Amino acid sequence: MKSLKQFSGKKIKENTGQYPIWQEGFYDQLIGRKESLEDIIIYCWNNPVRAKLIHQPDEYSYWWSQFKIE
Repeated sequence: MKSLKQFSGKKIKENTGQYPIWQEGFYDQLIGRKESLEDIIIYCWNNPVRAKLIHQPDEYSYWWSQFKIE
């Protein structure tokens, strides 16, 4: 996780000038049911709004998910 955050953070800074990108630390979570996965995806989708980086989740250009969010 550290390598991923370092690599992507440097690339994003090079391209946009934004820094820092990542918060300190992380935690992983076992997802056991479909409902739990959907809740986590929606939570992540809304993170940039909560951080006041954007006004609407679809404005965040670094978001990608194989799941459709409605």
